[in-house]
Amino acid sequence: MTLEKMKKRSFKKKLKWITALMGSALLTGFTWAEERQAGLKEVSNDADVGPDVITYDFRLPAFKKGARILFMGDSVTDMGWDRKADPNDTKKYLGHCYVRFALEQINAKMPGNQFVFINRGIQGNTVADLRKRWQRDALDLKPDVLSILIGVNDVAKKDLTVASFETDYRAILEQSRKIKPDLKIILLDPLAIKIGTTGNYARWDRPLGRMQEFREVVSKLAREFDAVHIRTQEVFEAAAQATSGGDWLHDGIHPTGKGHRLITKQWLKAVSERWQATLSAQTQQIIACVGDSNTLRGYPKILQQKLGAEWKAVNCGVSAATILDGSLRPFHKMEQYKTALSSKANVIIIMLGTNDANPRWWDAERETAFEGPPAAEFKAGYLKLIKDLQAMDSKPQLLLATPLPVFPQRAKPASQENTEGRRANLVNKVIPLIREVAAETKLPLVDIHGYLSDSESLSTDGVHFNNAGDVKMCEALATAVKKLKQP
Repeated sequence: MTLEKMKKRSFKKKLKWITALMGSALLTGFTWAEERQAGLKEVSNDADVGPDVITYDFRLPAFKKGARILFMGDSVTDMGWDRKADPNDTKKYLGHCYVRFALEQINAKMPGNQFVFINRGIQGNTVADLRKRWQRDALDLKPDVLSILIGVNDVAKKDLTVASFETDYRAILEQSRKIKPDLKIILLDPLAIKIGTTGNYARWDRPLGRMQEFREVVSKLAREFDAVHIRTQEVFEAAAQATSGGDWLHDGIHPTGKGHRLITKQWLKAVSERWQATLSAQTQQIIACVGDSNTLRGYPKILQQKLGAEWKAVNCGVSAATILDGSLRPFHKMEQYKTALSSKANVIIIMLGTNDANPRWWDAERETAFEGPPAAEFKAGYLKLIKDLQAMDSKPQLLLATPLPVFPQRAKPASQENTEGRRANLVNKVIPLIREVAAETKLPLVDIHGYLSDSESLSTDGVHFNNAGDVKMCEALATAVKKLKQP
């Protein structure tokens, strides 16, 4: 049997669970050859990618000269890399994926770095498969930096438990750290988002819920092994909200060229922020930014630049985050809540409320233990969040911010009614409550809503802003931060 036939058979097996996951209508007529052609398509010009993705804003990572950087994973990392290719031919040796794009960006900024990028992703792999080949494809290569993106095939195996996933994942990390205690580790979440036109999204509920359990394991291991944790799922969800899922993933799982560059952007950003040889931790001020997708999308990075090198921003944004319980993502139940509490921040910005104003959560019944109307629950939850953050050992100064304005006219036709209701709840209910909280707690309040109320042209979809909007918002936030009395 030829290698091509073997790969075709492997893909057909994989197609069975992809179909179950997404609905057969999404893959109708989509052959293995077409998938491979689409997946391996090289993005050769800026128009294919979009300016927001190809703007790589990162500092050079503090890796030693000649550092060996190993990428492990499944088909998302594989992308046609050729083990027999000349290492200097990066298109063949690293494949058409985020691995090669990351090296190209670093080489452009740091000529002569002599970094050795190694791709050992294999399509169809689970973490158990990684463990079987770990000695040959990882330990024997003696990496200085280890990056792993795995999990989507584990979710596909109904007989594979979350516990066994964690056991195998921990085993390979322990083996690696035992041999090299100072090994730098990057863990990326497995991802899948809803795409297609069938509208039968109920098929997704169970597998996506199961995938969340696997992502929680990744988060747990990242903390345990002091690794950089890249929340790939949330990054792609935010991108899909701004445009559509199909722009970023071919089939809900495999990234387009644009999607691979989005992973590259997040990888470079996270790695350079973690291992950047600049100011020492003792001299830097830490500012944690608590919020929803408008925070997750990246304004903390812009704010850090405006505040200067003596500041380090920690992004604690969660797409669809709320104060209210019973929603998709109550902030106090998310990993980013723990990140904020452990950030040792000197200053914390809280900008929540946009999703609380959604009529779906405000005007309809939700499953919540709170007894009382949504207004009372929102205020109580906001005060509880403030109390929790103020109890941190670092004794941070808190800065409250009203949510960004909502522009229904900028929303898609199908979303305009919801956006109208969201704006009404935001203006008449949520923001007045935030003002009450600020007055009662005597905390400073930045009126971002008012500051951007005349900036409709900067709104991308009625709820989110483009980069120019984020820059304008950060001007107001930076001014407010600088007015705080420093200890």
